[in-house]
Amino acid sequence: MFCFVVKNEMIIKIKNKKNADFIKKRIILDQYAAIINEYEGNL
Repeated sequence: MFCFVVKNEMIIKIKNKKNADFIKKRIILDQYAAIINEYEGNL
């Protein structure tokens, strides 16, 4: 039982890390898109 709980904690941590990485990538992409839009607007 204890082993199962530890395994679940690990899975939750891995999922949270994946979500955090995904959110970071989304933020970077959004910032990048905003910069491109500004650049195109200035042409």
